[in-house]
Amino acid sequence: MTRDEFLQALRRELSPLSPEERDAAVNYYEEFLADAEDEGVAIEKLGSPQLIAQRILQENGVAVPVQTPERAPAAKTPYYKSVWFWLCVVLTLPVTLPVALGLAAAAVAIVAGLGITALALIVAFYAAMAALTVAGVFLCVWSFPCLHLSIPLFVMLLGFGVCMVGLGVLTGLGTVSACVGLSRCIRNARKKKREARAAKAALKKGGDPA
Repeated sequence: MTRDEFLQALRRELSPLSPEERDAAVNYYEEFLADAEDEGVAIEKLGSPQLIAQRILQENGVAVPVQTPERAPAAKTPYYKSVWFWLCVVLTLPVTLPVALGLAAAAVAIVAGLGITALALIVAFYAAMAALTVAGVFLCVWSFPCLHLSIPLFVMLLGFGVCMVGLGVLTGLGTVSACVGLSRCIRNARKKKREARAAKAALKKGGDPA
């Protein structure tokens, strides 16, 4: 607290006095602090302006209300340490336990279903790739015996075969690319999770007192 703050607080607390008495008391402490070598030490030795004002008011016959120390608010017991909390838990357990188990089973089923669906899609794309490629090769081979029958038929069968082989190859490449991208996303997510855990552990370790 600075000298000005001390004097302002003292003047405010001495408001019940007359202006002359108040100015005299404030001027006395102002001169005292001006003559002191260290204002901070002098203010600490004087004490709080409230206590000084109470003494001055009592000396001048002004009734000063007794200030009772404020009681600290009672510490609240955490809810998980309350008897009523555990009583409610025990009473509702026959209802909450089956619901919790049902939700957990549903979550597991959803995750398993998504995994099975993804695996089924991958197998289906690979099967389509194999079927298109085999059918395209078969048409390409079958088109050559038709060459002596009709050139347009040969060109049509050969064209269909080449297109089917191309579609099969593109389907295979797309499936492989999708699998590689999904694998990278999973690896990146795991890497970020590990980095976040390591950063949290380092921050916690750095914040602990030595």
